[in-house]
Amino acid sequence: MFEETLPLLGKLLIVRDEIASEFSSNETCGSKEFATAIQKVNAISPFLRLSEEGLKNLVDLAFKISLKKEESRYPRFQIYVPSVGFLPIKDNEEPDWMVFFDPPITLDVSTLHRISSGIPSRPYALFVWESEEVIEAYGVIRIEDLSSQDTRTSKHINVDCYPGLILSIEEPGILNVSLFNTSYTIPVSLTLRYGRIEQVYDPHMSPIVQSIYSDIEESIRNSEEGELSSNISGYIGNIWSYILSLAVDFRHGGQFIILPSSNLLGEDRCLQINEIKILQVKHTTTRPDLGSQIATLDQESASMQRERPHITHNPFTGEKLPEDDCDSAFKRGVSQGLSISERIHDKYQTLFDSARAVAKLSTADGCLVFDQKLQLLGFKGEVLVREDPECVELDLDRKDFKQKGVFDINQFGTRHRSAARFCGKVPGAVIFVVSQDGDIRLFVHMDNGKVGIGGPFRPLPGSSPSIVHS
Repeated sequence: MFEETLPLLGKLLIVRDEIASEFSSNETCGSKEFATAIQKVNAISPFLRLSEEGLKNLVDLAFKISLKKEESRYPRFQIYVPSVGFLPIKDNEEPDWMVFFDPPITLDVSTLHRISSGIPSRPYALFVWESEEVIEAYGVIRIEDLSSQDTRTSKHINVDCYPGLILSIEEPGILNVSLFNTSYTIPVSLTLRYGRIEQVYDPHMSPIVQSIYSDIEESIRNSEEGELSSNISGYIGNIWSYILSLAVDFRHGGQFIILPSSNLLGEDRCLQINEIKILQVKHTTTRPDLGSQIATLDQESASMQRERPHITHNPFTGEKLPEDDCDSAFKRGVSQGLSISERIHDKYQTLFDSARAVAKLSTADGCLVFDQKLQLLGFKGEVLVREDPECVELDLDRKDFKQKGVFDINQFGTRHRSAARFCGKVPGAVIFVVSQDGDIRLFVHMDNGKVGIGGPFRPLPGSSPSIVHS
């Protein structure tokens, strides 16, 4: 498998460079250029149920629809084209259609415009493919599946995404596309915004963000007396990605500061370094403590793994139990199992409720402040530093903070500049900044005193739980 994947990865890197080179000029790009960029990826090992001409027509159709209001609103939905050889069928059954069109609807600008307001948003999509050189819609289907890797224990928050093309209409003239072949060896995401085509990276999948999750995990483990499983890292990544995804959806922007363990707020709700005030928080909090909730969820899930008593044989004598005792033990075991499952479900629900509350709170002016184990310490924070530090661009493919290029912070607004100023003064500081147009950037304090900035990131389909829309 690895030997088969290696050539594809090599070709993928070449295509990424070609896209960056060809479409990074100052010339304005449109749907034609966007389709060309998508086709470059598909040509590595063709997997889409679309001809080259069909792909151009679909992208052009989506672009035109994005510019047309329906009932005073611009459309916002997803279009899904399955990968060749794949249909979203589970357990040898028909696909789980939310809506099935019989016969299929032939799509043109007028038809899609009229039905666009009735297409639900993520995790659902309009299911289409090309038939006899015509783009047809077959229905509405859920393309992301929030599930567990182990249905008995619900150990993981696991999000599966169907392979193929997911074309997202975000705003007028703004399209996002995610491409996954059937083996998921070609994962690429591109965006067309303001006449520019850019490659997009998901924070949840970035090595540099994973290293930050590792630091958070270590802090959570150090703060908990009980033993925690290896699932902790997955919980952290999914719930933080979920928060950022919600912040993007709110379209307000936000700033999430994670303080190093050596620096916490004082009684005056300020963070001071060398007697200089760096941060002032207007409102302090003690909950939610996401790290503690994650640890509790992990421990409850682990309780499902503990060895159960035998119900057909006496564990001490090896003798077979009477039939009545077997029946009683079985019922008791089922009851205990259901009770534990309910507790685990409650822990999941509490964690997701807290994440939603945190994400919504980020829309208030000012920053949210967390400690390194993700306990919310306060909101409506204000950075008091006024000097801009030297900023550099981070290499997103490395776990360590290495410079890739220069970064002109003067091209950005107050939210980004204050994040850079804070990180310049606080060793170990980490800040995630969400802009109003949905870009996510990471700010870190580097060993040389400079501020490293990574991004832009975007939450992609299949990267984080999207149950807010389910």
